[in-house]
Amino acid sequence: MGGNKSLSKHIRWDGSYQELRFEISFWGEGVMNESKGMWNYYLLIPEQILARADFETLWLSPQKTRYLKGGQEHILYNYYNSPLCDLDWHGEITFYTKNGGLDGAKRWIKVGCDYGHLFDQERCSPYTLESVTEDAIATTKKFAARFRLKRKCSWNGKWIFPENGEVHNGKFYSPAGWREFNKKHPKISEQMEETNA
Repeated sequence: MGGNKSLSKHIRWDGSYQELRFEISFWGEGVMNESKGMWNYYLLIPEQILARADFETLWLSPQKTRYLKGGQEHILYNYYNSPLCDLDWHGEITFYTKNGGLDGAKRWIKVGCDYGHLFDQERCSPYTLESVTEDAIATTKKFAARFRLKRKCSWNGKWIFPENGEVHNGKFYSPAGWREFNKKHPKISEQMEETNA
């Protein structure tokens, strides 16, 4: 590897709440925020987890394109006037990307915030993974309270609203998934029914 070398350390943690995934990142230690590094957290919102109309309100249209230093193109989205804006983010949303949608791939949104605001830099005690996780879960809970979330069938992977499915032995099943499971594993499903009774 010759020429200009540039490596930076980036640590990522993944979590979930009610099947909605979130991601926590830490990077830039020794370089950013007076060498304290930068925390970020993101919600990862797949289109399957929401009603189609709800997801469409989050799949934002580009507002304008701005050219940054070096001629790099950057697409802007007006998330400040979207249902995403007031979900108890740390400060405000500072990141939004649309993913998938090509060649039949499922669409999903990654939206998040950072801990690089002036009030973060003036803070006496550093943030920790635990404090950022609490913030990420608070935002995820607010999202789950605002939107009706679907659950994924543990047998066939179909996403349906919870009231249309059933729980057996702690696992969620769609009606079709439970029938398929019963057909393939009749003795196990009988045992599960006895445990649930």
